[in-house]
Amino acid sequence: MLRKFPSLADDQHGYAIDSGAYNNSAQVHESFRMYQTYGDGLIQHSPDWPITTDNLTDFLFSLAAYALEHPEDEELLRHLLFRLNRGPLRQAIEFCATVVWGKRDEENKSYEKRRYFSIAERKWGTHKTKQYDKRYQELTSDHDGTTKSLYRLLLPEFADGLERYLTARAIYQWTMEDSDRYMQLPGTFLKWFEGDGYDSRGNDKARALRDAFEACVAIAESWQKRQHTECHINNYKNRLEHAHEQAPETVAESDNQ
Repeated sequence: MLRKFPSLADDQHGYAIDSGAYNNSAQVHESFRMYQTYGDGLIQHSPDWPITTDNLTDFLFSLAAYALEHPEDEELLRHLLFRLNRGPLRQAIEFCATVVWGKRDEENKSYEKRRYFSIAERKWGTHKTKQYDKRYQELTSDHDGTTKSLYRLLLPEFADGLERYLTARAIYQWTMEDSDRYMQLPGTFLKWFEGDGYDSRGNDKARALRDAFEACVAIAESWQKRQHTECHINNYKNRLEHAHEQAPETVAESDNQ
């Protein structure tokens, strides 16, 4: 799938989503691209390249605006729904929140009583039973229950920038419902705007990135909800039609009796 769309902030560049693009060093995601237009609409005047975190906010806002103007583009909306809803599940976050090195682990000197945990299984075990089970990992003093610890546990191996944001976003949303924990905005947490200062421009940029991301998620989810609505209505119409078709037969049977 290839879609090109204009930048809301810069008419010298255009953006693209190219599902066929490959770049294992992309800062955000290999399919999120940009190119030079020199103010010539969407005409591409250069090879494209992966966007960086500096471009991500404008990329997402521009993408949301394009999707909003093209509700008929179901392939794009389906792609967005798939691409932007891949963070860790709430159940996994809640389990990882219990993965905490405690006093009993500090005082325990028995090698065989060391504790092991599996995020996939959401279960605990001991050294004796889980040492060689690759689904499990050993509990260590690094597992302190902080959001940084949760992030390290939940982050996929070889994660790109988008997966990093999705992981941080899922934990942030969970902490917003947990009064005992605090987490910075995902963009700040990831230190993407560290040089701009947390209290001023950096935090403003992190907030804008959050809004841009949520705008894309909202347009994709609204399309999905519309699909569900149409499906329910069509099912109801089909039941009405079926009932209408059966009605004459019921009347005829009644007359014969």
